[in-house]
Amino acid sequence: MVYDNAKLVVAFEKWLEARCVVGYGSTYVGELMVDFMAFSKRKKLLKGSPGHNAFGECLMNAGFHRKRVAALTHWMGVTLKKPPKKVPRRRYKKTLEIQKQEAKRRIAAEKRHRKEFLMSPADRRKRRDKIKREMKTETAERNRAVGVED
Repeated sequence: MVYDNAKLVVAFEKWLEARCVVGYGSTYVGELMVDFMAFSKRKKLLKGSPGHNAFGECLMNAGFHRKRVAALTHWMGVTLKKPPKKVPRRRYKKTLEIQKQEAKRRIAAEKRHRKEFLMSPADRRKRRDKIKREMKTETAERNRAVGVED
């Protein structure tokens, strides 16, 4: 959604006065953005999101500085009076929830590998033969469906 820059500046200044403590501390950019959007929607100052770039530009023009802390962007010199309760923290373009899901998948794969490693050679052979039989039947079924004979 296209936004009016003058409206953004006015909304930003009102938000800074009402919701922020200026001069010390640091705050994660996601918390600032979520709080700003909630404030501007509640006060009907902006219809849509200005985007992270425009919001960051407003913060920079107001005299705040960015700092990367543990792969997250924080703005120095501004804190929120009442920070939002739930904000997804993004690291390297991935939320922590996605990182947790990836970790669970990796652990499950390691467990499968460990289980297979602990199998006896005879059990491994049986498993391999079973997989080969399943693949042969799938191939035969596919060939029959297409009309190709072995």
